[in-house]
Amino acid sequence: MDTLAKWAKNPKIDGGENINFSVSRQGAPSPAFLAFGDCTPFTPSGRRGILKGQPAGNTGAPVACFDNSGGALDILQQVPCTFSFDLNTGKVHLSGAFPNNLPSNLEFGVEYFKQFDAVGVEHILFYSDQASDNAGYVIAMQLVAASEGRTQVAHSPCEAPPAWAALGRPLRPGMVSAEVRTPRLEPPF
Repeated sequence: MDTLAKWAKNPKIDGGENINFSVSRQGAPSPAFLAFGDCTPFTPSGRRGILKGQPAGNTGAPVACFDNSGGALDILQQVPCTFSFDLNTGKVHLSGAFPNNLPSNLEFGVEYFKQFDAVGVEHILFYSDQASDNAGYVIAMQLVAASEGRTQVAHSPCEAPPAWAALGRPLRPGMVSAEVRTPRLEPPF
């Protein structure tokens, strides 16, 4: 938590530019989802402070992706949401108009798992301790760097990266689509 507070107070530390998060939820009978976004906004309070997702309409505003399978097509539903991570209490809050009878407010405590550097980008992983909906969560925090002349190739985790993403070309401004339809192929029986 102290490292996250250090990043939040100065995102430019260690060559970073901003802080991103991704939260993966798994739990029955409710659906799994992946939420992600930029959580650079920081409110100092207590010993550490609170990280918050970008406001709706801003680049990097949090979104949760649900795979609503059914019929011949898979439909990936993207739901705008809010995100906050209280670094004093270790509690994460997600709120949104989540589908499939999920509560609109989700909260879970975190336990530290590990910190690692992947190609010069710092990551910290946590897993859920106690969740308001009895689901399991994994949260990854990332200090996003754009130093050393690298091009950060970013895309929505809800979409497959474009074929040219491996070339390091920048992506188009509208990276996140409202709906992704993928045909489901089933063997004939």
